Amino acid sequence: MVKKIFAKVFIYFMLLLMYAPIILLIIFSFVDFDYIDFRQLFNGDVINLNLYKELFTGEDGEVVVQAFKNTLLIAIVSAIVSTILGTFAAIGMFYSKKRMRKLYELGGQIPILNPEIITALSLTILFVFVGIQFNFFTLLIGHVVLT
Repeated sequence: MVKKIFAKVFIYFMLLLMYAPIILLIIFSFVDFDYIDFRQLFNGDVINLNLYKELFTGEDGEVVVQAFKNTLLIAIVSAIVSTILGTFAAIGMFYSKKRMRKLYELGGQIPILNPEIITALSLTILFVFVGIQFNFFTLLIGHVVLT
């Protein structure tokens, strides 16, 4: 019984340690001053959207909005292309012979064993070696490979 309670407390403590920086970052993104006194944080006039307004309407506002649009476009297109390719691969594996299916399954384990940063770095090196300029298409290829 004590072990279960200790295990739950330990898990919750570890989750708190992992998520506390993210929660603080979210809270402080709404606070618009340099020095923060935690007693002032819960004051009504301290929390506002001024930083976000400045982000999207400031000097680089157009660049930020364009980056946001590109991010959404890459996410949507890579998800659609990856889903189509994954469906075709699953259908192909289902109708293949047992020996080839085992080979495909073994090849499918490579992304699990290989960290994503290594895959991304290898794709970047490949694009540089082949001489392909970095653009929307190469970014899309990289995201489709990772998804």
